[in-house]
Amino acid sequence: MTSALDCPICNQHIIGDDATLNFHVNQHFPQSPPHPSSTPHSLNNVAKISEHGQCPVCEKRVTNVEAHVASHFGGEGCNADEDGAEEKVQCEVENCRKFVSLSDLQIHLDAHHAETLVRDERQSLESLKRKELTPDTLAAPNSKRANTEKNSEAMRGGNDAWQIKVEELIAGVGQIQARGKAMREAKEVRVACLIPKLCHLLTRSHARATGPYSTRSAFLCSPLVAHLASDISDAGWGCGYRNCQMILSYIAALPGVGGRLGIAGRVPDVAGLQAVLEEAWADGFDPTGAKQLKWRVVKTRRWIGTTEVYAILTYLGVRCTVIDFHKPTGPTKFHNLLFDWITAYFTPFTSTPTSALAALTVAHIRTTRRAPLYLQHQGHSRTCVGIERTVSDERNLILFDPSRRIWRDMSTLKVPEAARNKENAAGSAANGKKPVGFAGLSFAPAASPDRLLGPYRNAQKTVAKHAQYQVLALGDWDSQGRAVGGENDGEEGNWLVLSEEERYARKEPRFVRVP
Repeated sequence: MTSALDCPICNQHIIGDDATLNFHVNQHFPQSPPHPSSTPHSLNNVAKISEHGQCPVCEKRVTNVEAHVASHFGGEGCNADEDGAEEKVQCEVENCRKFVSLSDLQIHLDAHHAETLVRDERQSLESLKRKELTPDTLAAPNSKRANTEKNSEAMRGGNDAWQIKVEELIAGVGQIQARGKAMREAKEVRVACLIPKLCHLLTRSHARATGPYSTRSAFLCSPLVAHLASDISDAGWGCGYRNCQMILSYIAALPGVGGRLGIAGRVPDVAGLQAVLEEAWADGFDPTGAKQLKWRVVKTRRWIGTTEVYAILTYLGVRCTVIDFHKPTGPTKFHNLLFDWITAYFTPFTSTPTSALAALTVAHIRTTRRAPLYLQHQGHSRTCVGIERTVSDERNLILFDPSRRIWRDMSTLKVPEAARNKENAAGSAANGKKPVGFAGLSFAPAASPDRLLGPYRNAQKTVAKHAQYQVLALGDWDSQGRAVGGENDGEEGNWLVLSEEERYARKEPRFVRVP
């Protein structure tokens, strides 16, 4: 009987009887399959193949079920035919459909996966290039375009190019090549110059001379220094950076000096100082301090001290010295030698009168050309901007504390343009004006300037609370507070700038021990 049947192997339409169909099926195999009566599973069982690709003969999941079932009738089970050839299955990847052996199937699929990843990375690269090559980018500096081209080549080069993340490529574009650039491009911070106001208040206190806290004499540093206070971002740990900023505010304002050091007219922020400190460590400055702080301060809240400030300033090319007052030197643990050193530092050599007539003409309250001092003790640091002696023969350090905010009454205080003599100062103090605020001396008279001077005065008794102090001074100084070298040679401040040889010779902090 003639009929139309489909081949179970190749699905070809066969016209003929059963013998014709069997002959056609046998062409697909080296030998004829066993008789259906003696075989529990035959080609007729192909219709029983599950939807999930499970072989109805051995219940094994395969990629191409039909080819796998056909292998059962080739001679030796699921994995080999009569000739010992390994079973082959058809790849299901579109545009491929190749027959591969089971042992090579995973490698074949991995190759398809790798090709997909490479294609996706190339598409991401092309998208990034279109984004970067905008009109604004084309007009950008050559350095930025060079970085973009360099990263593009990295994406295209080698078999491992697809592993480079697009996020890393974007982060690399425009990356700062040297951390010192962060110093020069740091955002400016708000500063306040208080030295003229302090001089005005001390002059008023000297003119009154009505109490034990009135000023007998006082010497202040240069008016170029600014007061910088900590904010919420560095409260509790940023005092070292803020005091370093105060020192740099003086240097930046020096004619011709700030420009030579790359900080003319601006004060770097805390992040800029952290970047410069790490760069100084990488260049070999202060290796001991770098090891203690594990060579990392950027984006951390680690405290810094005198040696770290020394490393920052010396790395920038600023001449400075550390004076170590390692123990009290007076009764009741007073630091008499510390006060003596600071007094000698701030007292100009012309201040000592040579006659009674000269003594009458010497100003008792005056500002000098001296730089401020970095003052460090255990747990905190401040900036010393002067020293005062009261009518009761007590000495006070005049300090800028970065943890203290500037009082509103102090910030709004107006200083007369011309210096007032004693009579004018006394008259203005007794003018009956409302007191300008409270800042420490609650028992001071209402019209006394001591109320505003209180936060800046630090008496010997207060300083004695700490056993050790370190002072960082710009320039070279001896243990007596006298300048070493040519302080007054050339233009103002030029003696502070180190030559390249001196700069590298001072990688280790220079200490002067007192006593």
